[in-house]
Amino acid sequence: MKAAQYFNIALALIAWFGLVLRLVLSFQEGGLHAVFISLNYFTILSNILIAGVVTALAFNPRRDGTKFRWLRLGALVQIAITGIIFILVLAPLYTPETTPKGWDAVANYCLHYIVPSMAIVGWLIFGPRRRVTVTVVFSALIIPIIWIVYTLIHGVVEPRAFADDISYPYPFINVDKLGYLTVGINTVAIAAFGLVIAFIFLGLERLMSKAPSEEVVEIDVEQMPTPTA
Repeated sequence: MKAAQYFNIALALIAWFGLVLRLVLSFQEGGLHAVFISLNYFTILSNILIAGVVTALAFNPRRDGTKFRWLRLGALVQIAITGIIFILVLAPLYTPETTPKGWDAVANYCLHYIVPSMAIVGWLIFGPRRRVTVTVVFSALIIPIIWIVYTLIHGVVEPRAFADDISYPYPFINVDKLGYLTVGINTVAIAAFGLVIAFIFLGLERLMSKAPSEEVVEIDVEQMPTPTA
């Protein structure tokens, strides 16, 4: 088994452990409804995506395909946004009373610190390379756009669903306090930030390997016919 597989297995185990732990804690706090509400958080979505991607890579570190390319980059971009936004925007909002403790702190650390950092480091070290193109960069924003549209609709359909009786999972998209204009500006800024991150991945990809083409054909040398004299 290659080092890439060991790494992806370790990352997948940590990601799935953090996700299951978070959902179990949510169930203990408020039953199935609390579990459903937890699934609305971008943190949970991004960790589910990266967990699924690295699980697939654990079975086949060279996995490729059009859909897998955008899913792979999309998961990387989203988990990077999760880590950066949490550290710079959300973590400073904690007070001594609201700081996660016990198993809640363990889940928080897994999902916001360990998984994002390991996912990026794993991609830098193990790749697989020649998977990021300009087309893939723009397609990586599809899932975040769907999430923000769903979140805004959910806030109207099911108000005051989250902690502290608020309708939205994060303060920077809280329409009730900020209004749609400010939330729209924040959303565009975060989308632009995600696009910048995706282009950074593209730039790093091209620095670490030859410039990728839109279509990459992999040849299995072991399955090629042996030349005869």
